[in-house]
Amino acid sequence: MLRLDEERTERLKPIAGTPPSLINVPPGCAFHPRCQYATRTGGLSETAVPLLREVNPGHLVACHLTADQRRELHGTATASGTRTRETA
Repeated sequence: MLRLDEERTERLKPIAGTPPSLINVPPGCAFHPRCQYATRTGGLSETAVPLLREVNPGHLVACHLTADQRRELHGTATASGTRTRETA
């Protein structure tokens, strides 16, 4: 998530594909149709909305994968399929 109060040190990495319709959001995780990690959740991403969890102070993530799983997979991927949001 882009932060306006901090200088960016690296380019943002887009998620491939088309964003979901805000009128007709897919079931489960809204990102699962274009998330390269969705197949690693055993189908959970297609049926259940992931809970929003704080992984660092002020950094929230909603993903069915654990932080360790995401870190492990991130080394082999070019874009993240996790939803991240800074506190509002």
